[in-house]
Amino acid sequence: MQKWILFSGLAGLAVVGVRLVDRFEKRRALDHMAGRESLMAAEFANRYFSGDAIAVAEQLVDILSRHLSIDLSRLHPDDRLVEDLRMDALDSLSTVEFVLDVEKDLNVTIPNDAAEKMQTLRQVVEFVSARRSGEQAPAGDVRDARG
Repeated sequence: MQKWILFSGLAGLAVVGVRLVDRFEKRRALDHMAGRESLMAAEFANRYFSGDAIAVAEQLVDILSRHLSIDLSRLHPDDRLVEDLRMDALDSLSTVEFVLDVEKDLNVTIPNDAAEKMQTLRQVVEFVSARRSGEQAPAGDVRDARG
């Protein structure tokens, strides 16, 4: 009986700890985006992209919103998915699931080596746009827009 009470208490502490970490990571991501203009997915896509990339960007924001439990209205295309938006910290499987959903919803194949090099939403938009237009977008062409 005492072991059960101890286990129960430890499990409760673990749940509280996970919730605190989740809250901290959400706050970190939101703080990163603070002060920016709020944009709907279509406004975001039209502001930062052109041509065929507009539709891709809008769809990617919608897909991303399914995997992150934060307000993405202040998103910038050069925000890093893992470091800035805390994608991995908020849900350890979300990065893999995001790539799978992008492939399924946009009917493209993203090789693992290319997916590992994509850090920003802009890089994902450019890669998917190139693939959909019939261009080959080798993994080596994925560049960090920050420098």
